[in-house]
Amino acid sequence: IVGDTARLLEALRHGEVELASTVLPVDSGDFDILPIYRDEMVLVVHPKHVLARRKRVTLQDVVEAGLIAYPPGSVTRGLIDRVFVEHEVELEATMEIASPEAIKRLTQAGLGASVLPRAVVAPELGRGALEVVRVRSARFERTIGMVLRSEESLSPPARVFLDMVKSRFPAVLVP
Repeated sequence: IVGDTARLLEALRHGEVELASTVLPVDSGDFDILPIYRDEMVLVVHPKHVLARRKRVTLQDVVEAGLIAYPPGSVTRGLIDRVFVEHEVELEATMEIASPEAIKRLTQAGLGASVLPRAVVAPELGRGALEVVRVRSARFERTIGMVLRSEESLSPPARVFLDMVKSRFPAVLVP
């Protein structure tokens, strides 16, 4: 199942899935949470965007230029909002879209800036279709983790998968 965090947690609650890979933090409630890795997020723009011409920008510059963002209520949007709040800048996105792929495409079209995981935009950065812009005094990142009811309740295939994830990311993070 591909979906936002709320949808994945609901699928876990109803037994539709045994494991969910999602952005943390989540309300742990009935679940075990295993942080896996930190995901660097970067501000990206079209190479001819006004922000691309500057070495460093402020968060206020980003708001004024127009930010294409995840929708309010999503965990990733909450993490991005927190950075703006910490810097006392009010974030008003010009567009809000749940799909990182759609956000990336709109940004490539020059319709605004966006904060996306570096891994999501790596191919476009390599081709020069997008450019990273450094933001003064601000860092965007998120933690990706596995959420499950309990390791004891996992089926053999799900347990093997979780063991593979743990071996791939041996330095388990503390949320």
